[in-house]
Amino acid sequence: VGQWDYLAGQNQQFKVLSGGNGSYLLTPMHAIGKCLEIYGWSNSNGGIADIWDYTATGGGNQNWLIQPTDNGFYKIINVNSGKALEVTLGTNDPAVPLRNGTAVDQSDYTGGKNQQWGFVKI
Repeated sequence: VGQWDYLAGQNQQFKVLSGGNGSYLLTPMHAIGKCLEIYGWSNSNGGIADIWDYTATGGGNQNWLIQPTDNGFYKIINVNSGKALEVTLGTNDPAVPLRNGTAVDQSDYTGGKNQQWGFVKI
């Protein structure tokens, strides 16, 4: 999974579905039967987000908690690892823009803008 300029394609749109127990599944519009997960059930910072077949594991690496932040955005926390979904920062310099193709992974939640997400109804 990677960051890209928004082009309104179905590959950039997700359905948010109940995963049970207050968690959610994020299923891409272009890939029926698949959902966002953390590859290999990683519990490590830097564990890569990918799209894979829905496995109905309940509470696993495909389930997410969506929690509001103080500024109107949301943090998305993986149920298995407890880590936040983020756009990978390749630098600590805020003047360096994130580029198309920048990977999405997980890390401890720090409140950075790279870990805050918005939802838009389409």
